Amino acid sequence: MKHLHLPMKLKFFGKKQIKKIPNYKGNGLSLQTLLIAPLILQVTLALTITSWLSIQNGQRTVSNITNNLSGEIGQRIQLQLQTYLETPHQLNKSHQLIFRNQWLQSNDLNGIGGFILQSLEDFPSLHYTAWANEKGQYVGISKLPNLDYEIELVEDPNTKEFLTYRMGLDGKKGDFLRASPLYDPRTRPWYQAAKQAGDAKWSSIYVWFDNSKIAIDAVLPVYRDRNKQELLGVIDTPITLDEISKFLMELRIGKTGKAFIIEQNGLLVASSVSEQKTRSQTGKVERVAATESTDIVISQIAQQLSAKLGKTETFKDRQSLTMEIAKEKHFIQLLPFKDARGLDWLIVIDIPEKDFSEEIFAITRWNLLISGVVLITTIIILTIIAKLVIRQIMTVIKKANAIAKGEWQEPISEIGTTELKLLAKSFNQMSSQLQESFNKLQYSASHDLSTGLPNRATFFNALQIEIINQKQIQSQQTSQESQYLFAVLFFDIDNFKEINDSFGHLFGDMLLLEVAARIQDFLSPNDLLAKFGGNEFTILLRNLNTFHDANLVSESIIRSFRNPFFVCGSKVFASTNIGVSLSTSNYELPDSYLRDADTALSVAKKAGKNRYEVFGIMMHVQIEERLRLETELRLSINLDEFLVYYQPIISLQTNKLTGFEALIRWNHPVLGFVSPNKFIQIAEESGQISRLTRFVLRQACLQLKQWQDQFLCFDSLIVNVNLSTQDFLDPMLVNDIEEILQVTKLSPHNLKLELTESAIASNIGGVGAMLRQLRSMGIGICIDDFGTGYCSLQYLLLLPANTLKIDRIFIEQLTTNIQAKEIFSFFVQLAHGLNMETVAEGIEINEQSDIITRLNCDFGQGYLWSPPLPAREIENMLQQLKNNPSI
Repeated sequence: MKHLHLPMKLKFFGKKQIKKIPNYKGNGLSLQTLLIAPLILQVTLALTITSWLSIQNGQRTVSNITNNLSGEIGQRIQLQLQTYLETPHQLNKSHQLIFRNQWLQSNDLNGIGGFILQSLEDFPSLHYTAWANEKGQYVGISKLPNLDYEIELVEDPNTKEFLTYRMGLDGKKGDFLRASPLYDPRTRPWYQAAKQAGDAKWSSIYVWFDNSKIAIDAVLPVYRDRNKQELLGVIDTPITLDEISKFLMELRIGKTGKAFIIEQNGLLVASSVSEQKTRSQTGKVERVAATESTDIVISQIAQQLSAKLGKTETFKDRQSLTMEIAKEKHFIQLLPFKDARGLDWLIVIDIPEKDFSEEIFAITRWNLLISGVVLITTIIILTIIAKLVIRQIMTVIKKANAIAKGEWQEPISEIGTTELKLLAKSFNQMSSQLQESFNKLQYSASHDLSTGLPNRATFFNALQIEIINQKQIQSQQTSQESQYLFAVLFFDIDNFKEINDSFGHLFGDMLLLEVAARIQDFLSPNDLLAKFGGNEFTILLRNLNTFHDANLVSESIIRSFRNPFFVCGSKVFASTNIGVSLSTSNYELPDSYLRDADTALSVAKKAGKNRYEVFGIMMHVQIEERLRLETELRLSINLDEFLVYYQPIISLQTNKLTGFEALIRWNHPVLGFVSPNKFIQIAEESGQISRLTRFVLRQACLQLKQWQDQFLCFDSLIVNVNLSTQDFLDPMLVNDIEEILQVTKLSPHNLKLELTESAIASNIGGVGAMLRQLRSMGIGICIDDFGTGYCSLQYLLLLPANTLKIDRIFIEQLTTNIQAKEIFSFFVQLAHGLNMETVAEGIEINEQSDIITRLNCDFGQGYLWSPPLPAREIENMLQQLKNNPSI
């Protein structure tokens, strides 16, 4: 590149003579050309690239929107279908209990009808459910849109007459409505499907016997016993295809998008456009194949799917496709829908490209047009301005460079155009204010703006100076001379967030000002009070005579908080705790002193309000041990270091084994067995307790089921598992327990859950609701550690517990304290009066066992019989009991 030679001329502006750069007329490029030409090139290139990118982005946007929308709708359909289709099976399962428990006989049609009516009230989404027995008798309850009910009966299997009556909410049969001949439920598809499957099952899609609807039925066979030797009958809850279509019709899929569901055979299950069923010449309802749908889009999608994918049974994973229908692009989302009870459907989502492309491309065109006009106008304006400014701007640049070098007082001559004169004047004002701004900046960098106190950085600097002074003085002193002493105090305002939330942040700032003013009264001029952050304060006590002076200051500050603070005319009480670290630590860095003071503050807070603690080395040791245990705990949960031990529970009346309490043990590879008293609290505070609870539940249920299968004589044993307070904050607790029971195949009646009184008192509403769900499943509920003072007696009326476990503190004093014996007797009588069993834990000597037996306690647990043992030793115990039941 050629160098530009800029000759200088002199020109006079008023009385002052300055150098001026004239227009350059040599061979080089002018400054104006260098500014304008690249800009024009950039604008042209930018418009071209923007146009191309806008089109590409528009197409990608349409594709992404449709794919995401169809995927989201598909997932929503899947999830809602799963929930909706699970409901009839849940209803069937609840009906199964009335026959399993022999609450109703299989031929008691009126009683069964009344029970079905009550259960339909609890399942608003269901409209029909029925029962048919092996004799051919049938009872079905239909919920009508006007909230009336009808009962349908086949009472005499010989006549096979299907009779329909009105039915009141009281379960009584009303007016006769109609009759249909020759109905045998045992020949119907739903009955045959249940009988063949032997378990919960979906029937094939079929036409109702009266040709009114097409349905698919959730069926469940009921046997007299668990061996499924004698079939009593079948519970049937149908869902019509019209109900599934209604769900699809309510979805919003873009502007004109559609959704439909098909079976492997290509027949439509449901669609979002219309009811897909027709009547043949005989008047019989028939299903429609998707390829023959009256909707052109659905039929063409089905035809192209058949050609591209073949039979639907080969389709296993979610797929996204594009199709051209009527010369328009369509985005298709395919999602398989299967379950363990026989469903194998395909969900198809269709969104036309035109639903989104027209608006997006129109917006893109307008954006490009507006951008082009704006950029061209900008080029024209810049060209004009460049011609006016370039000749005079160099003078201002020279003066601006002087200011940039820190020459704030050097003025700039107000020359040239009006704008340049204003610019020069602004530079002059800036130079006069720059020093003031710099001073303010220094103050802001070293002080807290809300209180005016020194901030964290200033405190660190001051503390670092104290550390250096201490080192220098110590290096010059002899051992007989007194040491240079200082202390760091760290404190904050208790419950300051609640004060801010209640009165506002401005009120909180005013309170901090009052606190700072009060504390200054207890400090010497040599000490430093700083705002560390938020509502945290630090104090540096310099040149102390003894460390007792730091204690006196801490006590004075805490005492001062007993008096109210007056903020904005209001009286406010506050409290604080103080952590103190001393210079005897001989640290090199300020952060080490703050760390120790913060640690001491944490210890003070745990010990109670309005107190101070001086840092000691054991505080570090305790905190490090806790952090190490928490870290090891998180890792150990994934390394299978936990074991489940089992402590026998003995019947005091028969002296026989009735069950076990499952207790978790941690066998650390380095630390050995870690006491539950150490790691359970850490697990609760760190949020790991739920994972431990699930582990114990799964292991205990699986182990008990194995023992039941191995020792048939012990099939009535019960395993007790403890739940923590945090477990009841988990909305998935009931579902997880149900899933564990299903996987391990353990009966709910062989499981009992123990919860402490503190867990009940912390959330009686939520705990009560969960316990009622668990109790309805047949799971036992035990209130653990009863009598320790947290639980109100009214909770015994509100909670569905069936066992009280009396705390070991009363058992320990039974032989020495008559009052303990009276309280224990009262607990037993109270439990028996509420039809609850009692368990005494912590029994260690025969004398204790004799006393609680005389007081009619039902069960005992403790080292008198056995400590908690691993599974293999319990298995040996069961083998001995099997061989010698008299042991």
